[in-house]
Amino acid sequence: QERELAILVKAVQAGDQEAFYQLFQQYKNEAYKTACLITGNRSGAEDVVQEAFVQVFLKVKSLKQPEQFRSWFY
Repeated sequence: QERELAILVKAVQAGDQEAFYQLFQQYKNEAYKTACLITGNRSGAEDVVQEAFVQVFLKVKSLKQPEQFRSWFY
């Protein structure tokens, strides 16, 4: 699983939009649940998740260890 994640993240780092979509699909639900706990409301959580994935898109190239994506993301 960690190896598959690293391969996916490396593809995202290389600019693969389909890989980014797959990463989003893989993490969106857990991210939403976490954001709900933090914000206390659904609309705030949706905004947080959207911003989190914008930041992933903009900064994922700075991640030196792709297998550590989950920790980096949260």
